[in-house]
Amino acid sequence: MHLYNKQTPSTLQKGAASLLLFMLPLISQAQNTGGNLAGSLTSVKDWIVGIVNVVFVIVMVVGVIKVVGGFIQGNPNATRNLVYLIVAALVWFGFSVLIGDFSSLGAIENI
Repeated sequence: MHLYNKQTPSTLQKGAASLLLFMLPLISQAQNTGGNLAGSLTSVKDWIVGIVNVVFVIVMVVGVIKVVGGFIQGNPNATRNLVYLIVAALVWFGFSVLIGDFSSLGAIENI
């Protein structure tokens, strides 16, 4: 009889473990604030918005580098990449405006 199970965890098990590890700080924060779950959910919302903004910044920087490099090298796809960059900027702007509108309505802050 082996004491160590050599099977690798399934994707579902990995996802459940990740979700549990993500939720532990939220549960402990809710307990530390007297059970104020709405406050901890608001902090989660701020954390998610921050991560999305960081991802958009990284994508935009890579896009600018790709567009500038394409125009310098005379790449025929440079204008298409410029259009993709403009679309990404509009999506980022739309995301920020949408979050701002929901926050001003109180839809996000009063979860």
